[in-house]
Amino acid sequence: SANSCSASKDRRTLCESKISAARRIQLIGMFHTYKSLLSLNQTITIGGHMTIPGLEMYYKRDCDLKGFKNCQKRDWLDDKRWCFNSRQQDYLLKYSQDVLKTQSPMKYVSPIVDENWKLLPFPNLLNVTILSVKPLKSCNKTRQPIACHMMLENSCLFYMCHTNNETKLIQLTIGYEKLTVDLIMMCHLESIAHYKIEDRIHFMLKQNGGQDTICHFANPQTNFFLCEK
Repeated sequence: SANSCSASKDRRTLCESKISAARRIQLIGMFHTYKSLLSLNQTITIGGHMTIPGLEMYYKRDCDLKGFKNCQKRDWLDDKRWCFNSRQQDYLLKYSQDVLKTQSPMKYVSPIVDENWKLLPFPNLLNVTILSVKPLKSCNKTRQPIACHMMLENSCLFYMCHTNNETKLIQLTIGYEKLTVDLIMMCHLESIAHYKIEDRIHFMLKQNGGQDTICHFANPQTNFFLCEK
């Protein structure tokens, strides 16, 4: 917690190093380039926190979100994003229709398609084998799926939904020991201009000419999708 990080210099250093290590695991395990996932039967490393205990106990809700950095539209691939405090499905579905300029009704889609994900030893890093990659069936009618994430900024928890012209949802089937598990990944075309030099995603993009499609696993506690029916 924040208090344990500020109690003493030694404890603060230890706490910050643990946070740094956790972030490193999160970035190594959660983010992959789309093309790195397409070679079947290869091994990749996944991991990171799929749930965060007590997350909603520690931060403010119902904040004034005006001016929040995470809510600012990017000048990139017709980026669309908006932020809100509550998870009101009726409002979200109607608003997302307006954003996509579609007459088709929208639906809420969970990032969980297989409860076996709970048997994987998250948040540890683990090596898994890619068995198949395909578009997410429940969103295959949507030209442009919308991803919604719980965000933290200025000690406030809120939701940010976004999409761009190069957004897609994929279903990755992996093998781990004797388990076969389906996991959902959200993919966006990303630019190096949006990431700090020390960030792993910056490093991934730099290796690929400054932009690439980056996919990340969807944490069921803090992510959901909006797709056309």
